[in-house]
Amino acid sequence: MLYRFGEFLLCPEEKVLWHGKRHIQLTPKMYELLLAFLEKPGKILEKEYLLRTVWPNSFV
Repeated sequence: MLYRFGEFLLCPEEKVLWHGKRHIQLTPKMYELLLAFLEKPGKILEKEYLLRTVWPNSFV
């Protein structure tokens, strides 16, 4: 599955973000956070969901 938003394209299988033909480098956590938002478009993501999804083994 590919995610298109504006002029961007995110390929989850390759963990690559494209802006047109330009590859945009993301840190692993930036990628996971972006993917969490793209998987639930238009939704407000609760803190607990983000902690479980992006930071599963962290204590805050």
